Amino acid sequence: MTNYEEMSLEELEALKASRVKAKLAAELAAEDVAQKAQEEENFKQKVIEEYKNSIHKEDSGAKISVNADLGTSKAVEVNEYTEWFKKEVPKYHTYESLGRDTWDFTNSDSGCDTTVSSWSPNETYARMIWTGMYEESKLMKVAVKGIDIQKGAGLDVTIRAIGKFGNPSNVAACECISCSSAALTSYNVTLEQYGISTEICEEDVWDIGEEYRSKMLFALGKTWGEYFDSLIYAQLETATPGYTSSIASTAWDCTPSVSGSCCSDSVLIALYNAIDDVITQMRVANYDPDYIIIHPTISRMFRAFSGVAPVFLEPVVMDNNGKLKSILGISVIEYNSANTCTEGDAGGSEEVVIIIDSSRAVGAVFGKHPTLESDRNIDCNSTTYAMWAFFGTAELDTAAIGHVQVTG
Repeated sequence: MTNYEEMSLEELEALKASRVKAKLAAELAAEDVAQKAQEEENFKQKVIEEYKNSIHKEDSGAKISVNADLGTSKAVEVNEYTEWFKKEVPKYHTYESLGRDTWDFTNSDSGCDTTVSSWSPNETYARMIWTGMYEESKLMKVAVKGIDIQKGAGLDVTIRAIGKFGNPSNVAACECISCSSAALTSYNVTLEQYGISTEICEEDVWDIGEEYRSKMLFALGKTWGEYFDSLIYAQLETATPGYTSSIASTAWDCTPSVSGSCCSDSVLIALYNAIDDVITQMRVANYDPDYIIIHPTISRMFRAFSGVAPVFLEPVVMDNNGKLKSILGISVIEYNSANTCTEGDAGGSEEVVIIIDSSRAVGAVFGKHPTLESDRNIDCNSTTYAMWAFFGTAELDTAAIGHVQVTG
């Protein structure tokens, strides 16, 4: 549950505005769906009526029959060919009674064939349009919150930090205590400008329809979350970690499988122990690690984990989709752009697992969230769509970052 009391006034106002916007957007979307459904229904009824009118013409050969009991008359559709067949059918026999050689089923005269290729559609498109497979934003949530920069406040944000005081002194009566002090430090994040644009030609929209424009802009917006995550991960990966644990490359293998006893899987046990080692080091230093970032090719090792568990707690938890959910009670993020299992075995102390205390590890600052703007080019009959953002990310307290590495 969100703790509103800990949020600033600006954050509360922004949250309220976003909820109002989301509600209005949902209402407008519902109106659009209802309007489109009504238009489709009207069109369908129009087609049906036109078809009915086309088969009920005045020259259809309808005859008038009189109901003697009621003294009324009504038009009855009479097909002259059907009536003729009813009269003449007794003269004919069935196919079976005449024998197999009675009818000669040969190809029709080629001159009677109707060529329909000019009417046949070249290609039929499904209603859905697929975009590229973007990874959903996962790492923004691990960044330190509440450090966005308002317009006019410059391009840098500084987080001030105070070190630890020493222990109090035990002094005798009337003895003065010595002055103590704590080191003052700071961490800085600088905003950078990022942009992306695309050109949409109105002739293409006229040819394909408005779904071309809407899907292109949807795909344009999807790229931002994935890109911001890559910048955050780069900071965590290249940081000099406060705590590390190493696995020798000779003890590393990227072909795990479920077989035999779990305890015989030396790679899995080495990885588990290294993660446990880093978590322990960080907790001893009073940090509170709360996220583990790992690639799916490495997390799959833990799907073979069974039978080895602390007495009071299962150490590895999978969710209902088979994804690694937590290790030793710490949430796991399976991130597709993290180092893969084979990249971790490339030598040079590559990171295969990153463990962080998200309250201090990395900062992600927005000045301006990605915003879509358009510019009509009348001389080209096109529209330029651009998205701009001011964003910055940086490692902060590196002691809040831990790495599990494979050493050469």
